[in-house]
Order: sequence, then structure tokens, then C-alpha cells
Amino acid sequence: MLIVKPVIGKPFFSFELNALIRDITPKITPVKATIIPKIGIQNVKKPRIPIIKATIAKFFDCIYSNFFDKNNVLKLFFINLQKKRMHIEYCINCLETKNSIFKVLTNEEKDMLAHSANTLEFKKNDFIYKEGYLPSGLMVLAKGKVKIFKDALNGKEQILRLANAGDFIGYRALFAQEPYNASASALDDCIVCLFSKDALYKTIYQNADFALQIIHFFARELGYAESNLVSLTQKHIRGRLAESIIRLAETYGFEDDNVTVKLRVYREDLANLANMTTSNAIKTLYNFKEEKVIDLDGKKIKILDYNKLERISRMG
Repeated sequence: MLIVKPVIGKPFFSFELNALIRDITPKITPVKATIIPKIGIQNVKKPRIPIIKATIAKFFDCIYSNFFDKNNVLKLFFINLQKKRMHIEYCINCLETKNSIFKVLTNEEKDMLAHSANTLEFKKNDFIYKEGYLPSGLMVLAKGKVKIFKDALNGKEQILRLANAGDFIGYRALFAQEPYNASASALDDCIVCLFSKDALYKTIYQNADFALQIIHFFARELGYAESNLVSLTQKHIRGRLAESIIRLAETYGFEDDNVTVKLRVYREDLANLANMTTSNAIKTLYNFKEEKVIDLDGKKIKILDYNKLERISRMG
């Protein structure tokens, strides 16, 4: 069995390996003792349980397959090291985002949260969390687009809201200390920063301004939820669809032409967001197109007359 640990006296690699090895863990078949001593890896005949995760899985896959070419292993090591550094930068950016709830934290508190964070990668259509599961920390979407939805009894999705880079997801269940009451999935490739629950609660206890920021955030989200409830229950199809298109534009913004919403949206997702059937959504979209309110380019929506779209939304 092989255990990986930094070798004392190898300053160039020891710090990086210490940072990586805290998170890494495969079981590897016995190999020769000549395995790349230059980068601080030693062969131990009777190791304890290896503490290794998937952060540098490809690196260990190379060892597992007995491909011991030093150049290949070094290359994989540096690729995964660079990837980890990039992910740490994502978490730091989440904490430094202007006008976020983290703006009142001290540098020491930000540093503590950053060190508690893990970065998670998701491909398009992957589940980020599922209804019924317990949260383990505060999720901040560092990159990508996400939909939060609930499955109805008839099997249809009801999209509750959309999230963009910098948004929090799954926070209600975390602070309510309950399982998730909805699911979240990636609309494109995403990176999520997961801040430790313990570190987050410790920061709340220490910093009253931070606790107040969280209360303000919840109050704004409650106002949004109330507005959305009114829209779904009182507005007609045209008003609901118009409001949903506006919400897409407000959440994701426009491309360089200032009319194309920066999201490829499926008709079914748009219907689920507006709480209507897909056929009604398609029909209403083409009505808006004939009225020159919007234009359609595949899965892209172009808003040609924003003021008119807002009037349709207000009138319901």
C-alpha cells in the first residue's frame, strides 16, 4: 500500500503537498519504492489509512496504473495544483464581491471562511443538491447558472428561482436546520463554493453586523417570494410569461447587443418558470414575436421592446 506525504527538507513541494494532502484519498496497489522521491512522495510499507480525496485524482490514477513516467506525473501534479489555486481564488472572489453580505467582515474573518471552503464542480444538468438532503454549509455560486426547482405531483418541474454567479443557493435549509425542500441543477458548467457551517456560525456569533446583513438578505428574498406568489396566482398567461422573461434578463443580463438575454433557455424551462404548459409558453412567445416585443433565435430570446414587455407584465 502506498501513502503520500511531504518529505521534510523539500521546501519547494512540501507546502503545496501539505495543502493538497489535507483533501486527498485513494487506495493504491503496492508499487516499487522508487516512486518519484523528488516531489516528496515516499513509499511506506505499513501505512495508516490514507487520507486522500479526488482533488488530484488523475495524478493518482497515473500511479495506480503503474505509469511512472516522472514528466507525466509532474505535469499532472502541476495541472491539479493550478486548478486548486484557481478554485481558491473563486472562493476569495465570493467573499470580496461588492455589496455582498460578506462586505462587513474583517480580513481575519474572511480568511477563516476561505480556509473552511471547498470548491465543487458541476457539469450542465448535474444536481447541485436534492430535495430531502441535509445541507452541510453555505453554497455560493462562483461561476455558472443554476435553477432551483421543485417536482410537482404530476412530475412537472416548478422553477422557484434562478441563480447567477455570486448568488447564494440552498441557504434557507441551512439556517432553518432542515432538509432541502427543493432541488438545484446546473444550467451550464458551474463552480460552487461551499463554506463550512461551523465557520459560518462562528462568524455570525462574533460579528453582529454580519448577522444583520443576513437578516436584511432574508427580508429581501421574502419580498421577492411574495411578489412571485402574486404573479403566479393572479396574473394571466401573457403577464406571467412577460415577467418571467424580465426575470431572466435581470438575473443574467444581456449580451453585447443589449437585447439578447445571456442564457440559452429551453421552452420547457421557461414554461416551468412561468407556471404554464409548454404549448402555452410556445404560443405566447410567438404572439410576442408577432407584436415585435421579442425576437427568437433558437434558444436565445431578444427583447426588442422592454417597456412594452414591462407593461404586459404589470397589466397581468
